[in-house]
Amino acid sequence: IQNAYLVAEMFVQEAGLSNVTFLKGISYHVLPTRPRRYDFAHIDGDHNYHAVVLDFILVDSMLEVGGLLVLDDVGKEIATRADNEGGPNRLLPHIFASGRYCIEVVSSNQALCTKLRDVA
Repeated sequence: IQNAYLVAEMFVQEAGLSNVTFLKGISYHVLPTRPRRYDFAHIDGDHNYHAVVLDFILVDSMLEVGGLLVLDDVGKEIATRADNEGGPNRLLPHIFASGRYCIEVVSSNQALCTKLRDVA
């Protein structure tokens, strides 16, 4: 796929959805400018642990209770690469330990996280 954004936009149009918003740009620049809440988020960005944690913190603050978060690149190949400090896979135990998400590994590379509650 040359341009994943165009492909995703095409799928949204074919599905007849009108309430989908794509945010393009560097996450820590774009997300703070969006003060609304969302029902779905897909984190597929930097594979470094610190960047994934920042993405999660920003997305978590915007995700509705009951909302779904897909965390991409949790597979072993990403997690064991020496240049990324464990990547998104290293974040999963922290999300689980918070008790605020139900986590389901849906493929060898993606986890579906359902938000159960906000921070108390």
